[in-house]
Amino acid sequence: MAMHFLLRRHVLTSCRFMSTTFDLSGVFPPIVTPFDKAENICLTNLRNNLSIWKTKKFKGYTVLGSNGEFQYLNLGEKVKLVNTVKEEDSNKIVIAGAGAESTKITEEHISAMHKSGADAAFNL
Repeated sequence: MAMHFLLRRHVLTSCRFMSTTFDLSGVFPPIVTPFDKAENICLTNLRNNLSIWKTKKFKGYTVLGSNGEFQYLNLGEKVKLVNTVKEEDSNKIVIAGAGAESTKITEEHISAMHKSGADAAFNL
């Protein structure tokens, strides 16, 4: 018997949360954020990685997860990463890290992740 895990997606809208339930069974690898020599995110290398990962039977991707780069990126860079992943593989679920030091900023990050294409967010 297969187990199906469900997660509620919370979207901040006018200070209210709306919920959508979807199936999270399957593999969601935490993807590594590539950087160039100047320590900027390298979207070209991310796209190259995604071209390989698209051929795998992943259910989706975990962006800004447990690889450690989350705290060193600004919100704009995080949005670019999520947006690029969703643009390159729009058929897969994108789960994005969106935690911050306060509830207010965490809500702002969750909203930004949603607007950039994330299907779900989690707090690290």
